Amino acid sequence: MTRRVTEVALPTPLSLPAGITEGPYGNIWFTAQRAGTIGVIDLPSRRVAELPVPTPLANPIGITAGPDGGVWFAELTGNRIGRADPATRTIREIPLPTPLAAPVGITPGPDGNVWFVELLANAVGR
Repeated sequence: MTRRVTEVALPTPLSLPAGITEGPYGNIWFTAQRAGTIGVIDLPSRRVAELPVPTPLANPIGITAGPDGGVWFAELTGNRIGRADPATRTIREIPLPTPLAAPVGITPGPDGNVWFVELLANAVGR
């Protein structure tokens, strides 16, 4: 069977997309580091919406669908994790206690929490 790759153009040039996940309502969510946005691709229309991350130069990188129905992401240089609400498409940020922790990867855990790695803090957070 032959597979074909198709692409969805992003509205912000050179946005540096980094992370991607399936989210609620059957949409695809992604981080755009340079643009400082969390993006959502509505399927099947393939329309793209970008949600600005409140912290300037946050470099959103890792992203995952959370057990609470939200879409969670890590801000590499913003030193925060964030949650996008799929219904309202609003973003809430949570600052980390360790300065310059550099959170990157993020995933839902079997305990109902969201877990993430703190690259420069040599730690795992939840």
